Amino acid sequence: MTATLENITGLVAAPADELTWEVRFASANPALHHQLYVNGILAGWTDRPADRRLGVPAPVGPCQLVIVAVDADARGADLWDQLGLDLPGWVCPLAVQRPAWPAGLQLVVRGDHATGQIDPAPLAVEELTPAWLECSGWGLDAFGAGGLGLDGSTGPGLGGGAFGAGAFGVGARLLKVRLALAQAGDHHLQLTVVDPCGQASAPVTVNFHAAPPPAPAISIAPLAYDSVNHILQVQAT
Repeated sequence: MTATLENITGLVAAPADELTWEVRFASANPALHHQLYVNGILAGWTDRPADRRLGVPAPVGPCQLVIVAVDADARGADLWDQLGLDLPGWVCPLAVQRPAWPAGLQLVVRGDHATGQIDPAPLAVEELTPAWLECSGWGLDAFGAGGLGLDGSTGPGLGGGAFGAGAFGVGARLLKVRLALAQAGDHHLQLTVVDPCGQASAPVTVNFHAAPPPAPAISIAPLAYDSVNHILQVQAT
């Protein structure tokens, strides 16, 4: 499998409208498709090797954009952990092992935005036990026992998660969440599991220190110019 960062240049991101941004790039990998990762999260991929632009939701905080050239059959797979790249300093990685049952559980993540006070509005809500989790791994189910294309040979766990996290062939039992935290400082995150009836487990607290990049300057004004040493002093606010 090919996954490379080489020969990719000219990355530009600009607003397309109020809700979306367009990401354009150049690539000297003509036979490969391309993926876009935003803050370490797979955000999209090209449908054709010749495509050189992708659309993403408008960012609400700091973003790291990474373009990766991949084989056609891997373009929809999350390959971040195989690229050898570190997550940005403002992205908190979480990993939760999915329980075997019951179906319909959700993982709810809340945070304090580095204020010390937990905000009741969730930062993320993820499906913890989706219906497909009951599908058997490779070779452990009868043909036609599941939905169209979901017999044992094509179970969604096959190669789709962390090795050893679940039963044989069901590595997808490991749920990975990456949270981009815009506020600099120490964050306190609360993780709870909520069942379909709305009952929540006791929260588990995770601490994370976020180091986002400095905010861009709103204005730049000249202060003084040293004509002898050719030094211009400016003030950015």
